[in-house]
Amino acid sequence: MKTFFSIMYLTLNASLKEKISIGIIMANGEDVKFKISDTKLGIVKQLIPIQNYSFLKSYFKNLNNDLNSEFDNND
Repeated sequence: MKTFFSIMYLTLNASLKEKISIGIIMANGEDVKFKISDTKLGIVKQLIPIQNYSFLKSYFKNLNNDLNSEFDNND
């Protein structure tokens, strides 16, 4: 199976179409890799309200858990 990857973006300002790449998801049918840039996440933390940042961190944690459990269940 071919390797698939997707760059993850966060929209900072929709009206200006501002966005920042924050991470990547890679999969090959057997394994999945999910990585968020801690440096960029730290920058985003300074740009958004703390509630939004907490939600974002929780979202990434849950996404990582879901991706890993989905690939573990396919074995």
